[in-house]
Amino acid sequence: MSSRKGRMLPSSLSRSQAYSRLPLAAKALYPLMIANADDQGRLSADPQTMKWTVCPNVSEITIEQLPELIDALVEQSLVTVYQDNEQPVLQLRQWWEDQAALQWAYPSEYLPPEGWDDHFRFRNQGRVITINWADKANGSQTTPLADLATQLSFSRSLNAAIAKVLKRPIPVPQAREEPANGGSRFEV
Repeated sequence: MSSRKGRMLPSSLSRSQAYSRLPLAAKALYPLMIANADDQGRLSADPQTMKWTVCPNVSEITIEQLPELIDALVEQSLVTVYQDNEQPVLQLRQWWEDQAALQWAYPSEYLPPEGWDDHFRFRNQGRVITINWADKANGSQTTPLADLATQLSFSRSLNAAIAKVLKRPIPVPQAREEPANGGSRFEV
């Protein structure tokens, strides 16, 4: 679940040394990744999936070029690529610095990379869930994690974040194939 609204393209990108060292095609790809990432700054790093979700109408960037372009982004420390259930996933490394103005951030369908802290502020079952969210003048309060830990979440990344903060295991639903009847993609 992702709002994908209000993404910020930082003006610092035009002065970034890392960005300046990228090949032209990677310079075109990177802002499109920002625009299409989920609310935690993640997207599939599978070249075919990326082509059709990030740059379907950019004929100058081919599926065959994407691994090389992703490697260039990794080399410049702009992204991290890791595995989640054998699925290659890409994390935009400057996500929370660049997207500090976001008002809402839903959990990702992907688990975070090692050492990454997700930030959540979203509505669920009539309440606002807030975890690792910067204090703002809007008066939002952090949701008691112990309360959330007793309710199995619909999100693997949310459960992983709760377990990390509480320093105890929380059941993390495993991804499974999309059911034909449109039911849940997660099971315990």
